[in-house]
Amino acid sequence: FCPIPPKVTEWTAWSGCSVTCGPGNKQRSRTCREGTHGVSREDDKCPTYQNKEYEIDEMHCISISCPNSDWQPILDCHTGLALMAISSETGSSLFTKAMTGPANQPEDNQLWLMDSEGRIVNKESGLVIDGSGSRPVMQQLMPITSGKQWEVRTDLINRKPELGTELATIPKIVEKGRQYCLNTANRFSSEGSQVLMWDAAKANPGNACWNTAFETEEAGCPGGVVVRKNVSDLTPSETKAYNDALKTIKDYASNNQESFENIANYHGEPWMCNDKQSKVVINGDCGWCPCCIPHQRIEGFTELFTPWHRLFVLQMELSLKKAMPYWDWTSDGTLPSLATQGEWLNGPIKGTVPAQITSRAFRGLSPEDLADEVETAYKQRCTIEFNSQIRGPHGTVHGQIGGSMGTVQHSAYDPIFWLHHSEVDYQYAYWQELQNLRGIDVTYTNSAWQMQPFPQQPSNINFKNPFMMTREKSTAPDGIYYEKQLCYKYDKLRFRGQTPEKFHSTFGRRNVAANLYAGHTDKYIGISSSLYLSLDQGGAKKIYEDIGPISTFGSGNMDHAKINNNTFYPNEFLYDVTKRLQNSRYDLVDKTLHFEVSRYEDYEGNSLPLGNTYKPTVIYHKPNTDSHIIRLHVEHIEQYSPNIIHCHLDSSVEFLNSDGSFSDGVTLESNDPSKKRSIAGDFPIKKMKNKFAIDQKQRLGESTIINVGYYPGCHLQCNSDGLPTSGDPDIMVVPWNLKWLKCHNNMVEKSICMDATVIIAWCQGQETDIVEVSNKKDFDDCTNLGDASVDGVGSDGSVDGFIAIQHKDTGTYYFASRSQCKLGFKIAITLTG
Repeated sequence: FCPIPPKVTEWTAWSGCSVTCGPGNKQRSRTCREGTHGVSREDDKCPTYQNKEYEIDEMHCISISCPNSDWQPILDCHTGLALMAISSETGSSLFTKAMTGPANQPEDNQLWLMDSEGRIVNKESGLVIDGSGSRPVMQQLMPITSGKQWEVRTDLINRKPELGTELATIPKIVEKGRQYCLNTANRFSSEGSQVLMWDAAKANPGNACWNTAFETEEAGCPGGVVVRKNVSDLTPSETKAYNDALKTIKDYASNNQESFENIANYHGEPWMCNDKQSKVVINGDCGWCPCCIPHQRIEGFTELFTPWHRLFVLQMELSLKKAMPYWDWTSDGTLPSLATQGEWLNGPIKGTVPAQITSRAFRGLSPEDLADEVETAYKQRCTIEFNSQIRGPHGTVHGQIGGSMGTVQHSAYDPIFWLHHSEVDYQYAYWQELQNLRGIDVTYTNSAWQMQPFPQQPSNINFKNPFMMTREKSTAPDGIYYEKQLCYKYDKLRFRGQTPEKFHSTFGRRNVAANLYAGHTDKYIGISSSLYLSLDQGGAKKIYEDIGPISTFGSGNMDHAKINNNTFYPNEFLYDVTKRLQNSRYDLVDKTLHFEVSRYEDYEGNSLPLGNTYKPTVIYHKPNTDSHIIRLHVEHIEQYSPNIIHCHLDSSVEFLNSDGSFSDGVTLESNDPSKKRSIAGDFPIKKMKNKFAIDQKQRLGESTIINVGYYPGCHLQCNSDGLPTSGDPDIMVVPWNLKWLKCHNNMVEKSICMDATVIIAWCQGQETDIVEVSNKKDFDDCTNLGDASVDGVGSDGSVDGFIAIQHKDTGTYYFASRSQCKLGFKIAITLTG
């Protein structure tokens, strides 16, 4: 074992002072961890602070005076009182303002405060209500004193609380399933609010809201878990109820944040979020600023496509107060009946003058083709891959419906959008079940990113998310356990009649059959388009035409598109063409096959320049393996993307002549000219940076540079200690960290009873010079370390690394840093049976 000395942490940040009024103390602390692995020396023990292993430091807060704050809306209580909350002038309490309700209540829009003697006083008229019964409804105006928690006590059922009663704590947040009123505990701060609401649905006829009690049902879901069902299964009465619910929220006032058009606005124009996604700016001046960051064209956020839309669909569901149905377009290519009549036929588009409603130009769907694309997405084993793949069929549905649904700007104003994206979320839920069966954690590189505009941040001064559930659960991990955390579930999870368990048993941990894919990389991003391919053989022979569409979803205006300056982030979309070659004389392993872009159109069917596309690669997936072979034909080398990044753990690249033979004009580049080498045959891709120079024989002296790389962030993340980890049980991660290496005595062991991939990785963005060492003596002595080093390309804070071992026999493999081996930067990896 490796002895670790005691470590005292840095001081934490100071805690906050009061967010209401008055003085107090704020604290900071630090802790100590004892030396480990049985070390017992006196200097390996922690100092003690008051006989404890942690130390607390306090600072006195300045007393805060509390002028009147702006009125903050709570909720409508349709069976009783609608209330507002305000900070008092006295600097000690919070009170409420009566607005509407039953008889014998104070006049609307009057300010009522409690004086030092406990009397309720109208600030403007001086009218005093003492709580003795002359205006009994005002007994609901209880002072909320700074530093106390005010919530409901069960013995308040069916009776009025006395003025000033302190209520017991019930740590529940109520939001779904019922109407609530009378907020008695709203803690105003920049960090959000702890809100108590009373259940108005339990109110006795003729009584005000204070005559009701708090009711809890399922933990975290006081209103219960709603069940989303297939839109085709709705009964006539349910269809009417959904029409009535949508009409209600369409009719809300324009300043009601729960209205249909205000929620739909999150997705498109008029833009709400700024171009850096740092805050919400209502009607901000921005050329292209959707709040959904995967639509924002910012590199590195593909993985948030399904998590963002999960919250978005939930937001509309909370407003409707009804479970959002899903439209399974993998089995039914016709528009759902609900979306072709009544309120679901169209919707108002916010900000248009004169006022406009949505329209469609439906061109039909092929459920079988869409299902094939969804199947490809389900086979992916990491979050980035799944989100990249599922966006394809999702975009096809948008484009084929056309009209307003064809663009990011206006699609969410069409009610069919919500049925469509409830289906995309259904697919996300299905894939989550598959990951659970595979034993792979659902993880995100951007796990702490607060997805806009859901969180309430200090800068969001013009916008208030009306729903606490999405306001406080605004990161991707917050929505992973959607049934417990977001309070909804699906009636059943099926794909082509298969449960996730059946799908998993059919395809197992790897594909049994071989597949042939077109590997597509967007040249321009941010445009709604459809791309069609032809499959050619050799120089000119066309085998199949009009393969597709491969769809993208963005703006309807090419002015909003931008060149894809992808650096080192996965950019490859797989389109399966295997079925096209079944029962034909053409073989999937035929190396003369290649793809051409035959047609490129916008979402309205207008032609776009073919020069705005890259030539797709050919990707052959070997049967009974996870191996992907990327094929590039040198005759067309300038037409490919110059940077092809993927997530395949087991991959190689082949540079081919038109007759299928290997090209002899390919060189692997290096910063050191002496390390350049010719490539003949397939080349394994184990890291992000593999730059190849391909000679242009028709132009002497010129060459084309192409990078083909594996992105380690597909399968790795950096933890809070700055060490790389993986949620995939088939991957062993060796952190290239001196403390970690020394503590493991520069050796690790891995069983290969199952597939084993070993990745050496780091989180500091360091440049590395790791080489594989041929024998134990050179490893021990740090001699004869060779020249073939690994180039690191990660930026600060990102994960980077390379695949060190894959599909190797049992034995020990040695790796070391050429320049820092003697400092301890080396590892011996032993594979056992």
